[in-house]
Amino acid sequence: MAETTIFVRLLGEPVDCWRAVDTVPEGEHYQIVGPEHDSNEEWEFEIGEVVQCRTRRGQLVAVELVRSVNGKRNLARPLSLRDGRTDARRRNLVEAVAAAIDDADPMGLLAAGAPADEYGLEVETIVCRLPRADDLEDVVAILHEEFSRWFGIDSVGPRGAYVAPATRIWEAVCRYRYAD
Repeated sequence: MAETTIFVRLLGEPVDCWRAVDTVPEGEHYQIVGPEHDSNEEWEFEIGEVVQCRTRRGQLVAVELVRSVNGKRNLARPLSLRDGRTDARRRNLVEAVAAAIDDADPMGLLAAGAPADEYGLEVETIVCRLPRADDLEDVVAILHEEFSRWFGIDSVGPRGAYVAPATRIWEAVCRYRYAD
């Protein structure tokens, strides 16, 4: 079967980075088969895992783990903000970020009838950057930068338009970081 190239997010990078990887289609999903990667890179999804993809700007982008290397479905991809905490707490954080973005609907896409998960990729890129946020102003900057990157600087409006969702996200980050 022919291989298909998709893009997997690199974690822990100071800017949003993606790696082209080889996959083999499995129905509607893709199993990552290579190439072997540099040990200095941390991929969001690993070789052997089966992922769901979305087309973004003409490219297939891995967005969800369908089956891990050991064959189990992992609903909470390990991505820690502090002390390696993951799973249900991270899922709660992602849900809080998604709710804040969806309620703000900064691009007006949901109001125009777009699918409920329209901002899913933006939420994930925002969550990936939250470990470096030290205060509300950092979160406002992250939101404005991510929406500028995804939709273009001329389309996203001023930074001040992102204060309300950023406030909710910062509160969720603080709950995540400082909960017992």
